[in-house]
Amino acid sequence: MGQLEGKTAVVTGGGTGIGLATAVRLAAEGAHVFITGRRKTELDAAVETIGAARASSVTERHGDHHHPRWPRHGLAVHLARQPAA
Repeated sequence: MGQLEGKTAVVTGGGTGIGLATAVRLAAEGAHVFITGRRKTELDAAVETIGAARASSVTERHGDHHHPRWPRHGLAVHLARQPAA
């Protein structure tokens, strides 16, 4: 059992580089990781790398970057659509 078992983490820019490495480590410690970013292809690859049981991606939809609360707004909408655990 990892130190973060049952916890939720949000990693912005988690599709590549340091963000991806952070998301991988958080998931390895037991957290479910929500990865945000602009490029769906990279986010989908990150989720595949980590595993869908431990990671979900949240992509910016066209126009969301103009929302004053992005990425919180996009993440809140995504989380609201998730089934209860």
